[in-house]
Amino acid sequence: MADTFLNCNLRKETGSNPSHKLRAEGHVPGVVYGHHFPNYHLELDRKEISRIIKNYGENAIVNISINDNSYPAMIKDIQRDVVTGEIIHLDFQHINASEKINTFIPILINGRKNIDNNAILQKQLEKLEVECLPQNVPKYISIDVSKLALGSSIKISDVEFGEDISILNDSQQVIVSLASVKEEEVDEDEISNDLIQETSEPELISNEKTDDLKEE
Repeated sequence: MADTFLNCNLRKETGSNPSHKLRAEGHVPGVVYGHHFPNYHLELDRKEISRIIKNYGENAIVNISINDNSYPAMIKDIQRDVVTGEIIHLDFQHINASEKINTFIPILINGRKNIDNNAILQKQLEKLEVECLPQNVPKYISIDVSKLALGSSIKISDVEFGEDISILNDSQQVIVSLASVKEEEVDEDEISNDLIQETSEPELISNEKTDDLKEE
């Protein structure tokens, strides 16, 4: 099922301060949990985690090595720094090859280069929620927009998915739509009149406003 191994150590301490120290040393705190499975607080190598996510996706299935034991698990949640985008925490879910799991799969848009330059492509869904066996989890779901006409959209019901996965979203949800760009014509006389009115009626600044400006 999973042929990628992730070596990690058990964390001796949990909480904000130990986690900050861990990140400063080039590691990422994480946790693995599951049904009838004990929670393990993990210390992960940032470079190794980044490599796995790049090659296998944000829902990658790996074998987590803990104290000479190996446990199959799937990446369940990735927390990133809002400024730098760096990974700051990972959740893993222990899995069983014979049990279906629920997870979210990223949507990849293909065919953008064939879209009219005067059109706006609006992606309204970033991920799809699916149910499937762990070995059938796709890295992403590809949506082709090369033949999408102006004013039309692609709904979940318009896409053919494999029999191995079940989509849990509403079938009428819009994944992506294509709208035309309409430049509104502006009346120059209207603009001139507005400018005249604005300049001919200056705002009077009361004593209260003057005091406020001084305080600032």
